[in-house]
Amino acid sequence: MAVKWYGAKILAEVHAKAEAKMSIGAQMIATHAKNSMREPKHGKPGPQTQRSAPGEPPAAQHGGAGLQGDITWEKPMPLVRRVGTNMKVGLWMELGTRAHFIRRRKAKALHFVGAGGEDVFVRNVHHPGTLPRPFLRPAMDACRDRIRALFGRP
Repeated sequence: MAVKWYGAKILAEVHAKAEAKMSIGAQMIATHAKNSMREPKHGKPGPQTQRSAPGEPPAAQHGGAGLQGDITWEKPMPLVRRVGTNMKVGLWMELGTRAHFIRRRKAKALHFVGAGGEDVFVRNVHHPGTLPRPFLRPAMDACRDRIRALFGRP
């Protein structure tokens, strides 16, 4: 009696199901990260929105633009998903920044609005740094159990 081996077919089916579930999981994380930016914030009031406090996800920009609108996921290779943003500010928000100097490059001066609402023009600024306002790691943590459940793991 001959035994028929369907290993390649079964492996392809398992691979396809895993790919689909990984894409669903990546979409869950991206959606959770975007939605966390819409939650109420507890930081200082800003000119257009309530700012986030350190440790909270960044505040959403009006109309879903900015960082919130750029969060996405990709499939760089089989069985791998990457969730994130291509905006540099995403890294700065997620991990925070050290104190640093901001120098003018081609302009005569840097411009920003001061605490009292006045226009301020300077050549250089010493920025004290920014505490982290993570949005991707908390989204991954919040979705972990649901993603495991997709794969039938408790």
